[in-house]
Amino acid sequence: MGPKNIVLKTYMNKPERIQSVSEYIQPEDGEECADMCKAVDDMIKHSEERGRIQGRRQGRKQGRMQGRDGLLMLSQKMTEAGEANLIPRLSQEPDFLKSMYRKYKLEF
Repeated sequence: MGPKNIVLKTYMNKPERIQSVSEYIQPEDGEECADMCKAVDDMIKHSEERGRIQGRRQGRKQGRMQGRDGLLMLSQKMTEAGEANLIPRLSQEPDFLKSMYRKYKLEF
């Protein structure tokens, strides 16, 4: 085990984490040792980007679920009000869809 892994093992319990971190700790051309600060900065940037990607995925999924739930609620309210025959227009006329959301006081 090289010196960089000994230092890392002091802070990290799992060998797979050491392997993952090791890819960030590479000496630059002409250097004898790697810059740990740069390695840590690179790891932080990588983790932040992964977090942003995961957050976007979760946000899109949550948005789709809210949209679906909103349409189901609108369809239910229209059916209860005797307007089930108008439901097909919701997918064909965006302005009609908005007006129905407003009529039934639902968020669009």
